[in-house]
Amino acid sequence: SIRVIMNEGLATIPVQCLDECILVTGAYGTQKTDINISLTAVGLLWTATDFVVKGLISKSVEQANHMNDGVLSVVTTYNCTSMSLLSSCFAEVLSGTAIIEANAKQVPPKEVADYSKLFFSVFPVLQKLGSDDRPEVRNSAVRTLFQTLSTHGQKLSKSMWEDCLWLYVFPMLEHVSHLASTSSRDEWQGKELGTRAGKAVHMLIHHSRNTAQKQWDETIVLVLGGIARLLRSFFPLLQQLSKFSSGWVLLLDFIKNSILNGSKEVALAAINCLQTFIGANCSKGNLESSYVKSVLDIYELVLQTSPNFKNDSADKVKQEVLRGLGDLYVQAQSLFDDGMYLRLMAIMHLMIKTTMDPTDYDSELGSIPAVQRGILEIIPMLRPTAMLCSMWTPLLLELLCYLNGHEGPLQKDSKQIHDPNSDTLVDGAKHALVERSNLNGSSSKLDSVMGSGWGILFVQKLVPIIVNLFLEAPPRERFSASPEVIHGLGRCMNTRRDNPRGTLWRISAECFNRVVTEEVKQDNANCKSDVNSYRLSRARFWKEIADVYETFLVGSCGRVLSSDVPSVDSITADETLEMSVLTVFGDDILKLQKDAPVEVKPHLSCRTIGFAGEHPLPSVRVEETVCVLQELARLIIDIDAANALNIPPYLKEALGGNRSHGRAHLLSLLPTFSELVVS
Repeated sequence: SIRVIMNEGLATIPVQCLDECILVTGAYGTQKTDINISLTAVGLLWTATDFVVKGLISKSVEQANHMNDGVLSVVTTYNCTSMSLLSSCFAEVLSGTAIIEANAKQVPPKEVADYSKLFFSVFPVLQKLGSDDRPEVRNSAVRTLFQTLSTHGQKLSKSMWEDCLWLYVFPMLEHVSHLASTSSRDEWQGKELGTRAGKAVHMLIHHSRNTAQKQWDETIVLVLGGIARLLRSFFPLLQQLSKFSSGWVLLLDFIKNSILNGSKEVALAAINCLQTFIGANCSKGNLESSYVKSVLDIYELVLQTSPNFKNDSADKVKQEVLRGLGDLYVQAQSLFDDGMYLRLMAIMHLMIKTTMDPTDYDSELGSIPAVQRGILEIIPMLRPTAMLCSMWTPLLLELLCYLNGHEGPLQKDSKQIHDPNSDTLVDGAKHALVERSNLNGSSSKLDSVMGSGWGILFVQKLVPIIVNLFLEAPPRERFSASPEVIHGLGRCMNTRRDNPRGTLWRISAECFNRVVTEEVKQDNANCKSDVNSYRLSRARFWKEIADVYETFLVGSCGRVLSSDVPSVDSITADETLEMSVLTVFGDDILKLQKDAPVEVKPHLSCRTIGFAGEHPLPSVRVEETVCVLQELARLIIDIDAANALNIPPYLKEALGGNRSHGRAHLLSLLPTFSELVVS
């Protein structure tokens, strides 16, 4: 009966009965005999809110039409009479209005529906059902409450929104949170279905729903999702409310606690609430910097509170927080200042530091852990905007510290991270760049990287990201950071000696070619305002290049004689990469070293001479070369190998006739040896 009334009879029953219908429907929702009746009752409450909102709309339309009719009658009378009758026309209108008001007072109160009151009569019922101990009922009530606000929110006045938030939404948030925190964690057994072999058989319950607390967590997820929808659709309206700032503080506190203390599902829902809020409002210009800072505060606090808490759920939450940080910066770039950007970098450094675990299981399996993947995802998003141009140098230096094994600017002066006057940190970062010129790390290994656990796999992915960011930087910032970039790539290329089959040195060599090719062609005229600083930075740049070529091509990291025989494809790939490095050296470096210091030019030239002058090859390279020549002199090859060599046919015939094909490889190598002697 109540279903028929609520679906078909609300428009015809007496007004004073509408309140009773809603209360009776709520009573059917709270009964515990049949859960389907409760779910049906919640659906009928949605029908009631839809009817009430239509009444609100029609009421506002009637009021607007009534006002328009009054004005129209005045205008019509004015057009049909002279100006002398205007006063009498207004008198008639006022008189008619008085008659209408008098008639309205004579209408029995039961026939005048207060739709605003009816609208709020539904919400207490939904709020009560939202704390029902049956998960299906309370979840349905929560969905209905937020769906009502999302669907009809544009039709509500500011005062109605105030009541909705402070009488129903925030109290529901607090009550549900309390019930969830105090609910039982004991595992449930499913409903008994029967017996088998004298033992009871129970319905299986999924592990994500087998306790009361887990099912309350599902309700919290729905509440957070509903709040996210409200913030996405109505934030410009909500922030105009008188008490919204207080409500915003309460909401942020709830979200913070949900991320820190909630289950994985609750934490992810809380993060998604913030991401939805930022994504929906930043692009429309609805946010002030204070809101962005408050979100940044939460992300920072969450990551600082439990840096060493490691499990699959925690890693997933951290990964989502990192993604949220990246999205926050991308969406709200125009609202970031230097201080906020440095805080962002500090958070990134904190997360990298917390992943320094030498026992990381994923690293042992040859894959990158989830948090490190999240770090690698957001770093490319952090490229400074034109308004944050001064942040390029701190960003590049901070990333390069993971290649060079030095402390980054944020690690050296973490106390200044939260200082809004960040000029000192920026200047300190630039000064640190100059100070590192005295550090000779060309022969050192990535011990600090590999020993820390986030080592080679992480660095392999990080190197191309750093190079891409460096090549996107403004010319002045690139000029300042170029020596450090070359130094860092050289350290990674040096891993070839100990790990010739590794990937890091190959990736770094390819990136080195890119950087050097671009940098030697740059016109750095705008960087010459300070002549001394320009000369010092450029001298370091060329010295780092010379060191890299010396170490990688002819020094201790040259061609490694490994006990394991590499495949032909591997040898070919390595030789091709070596030739590309050498080609860049000959075609770009030696031809375009116009601004190289006088003392560095001989240092560069000697790399191509080898045994000549005062700069001989390292002894290890001389010994290897002599060993190779001696082995070639003793080598005897068969006729098939001789026929496959690239030598003139007449020589092959002569060798075959003399049966001296076993030495054919020397004739094949003769042009190369001759070129070496001539050069």
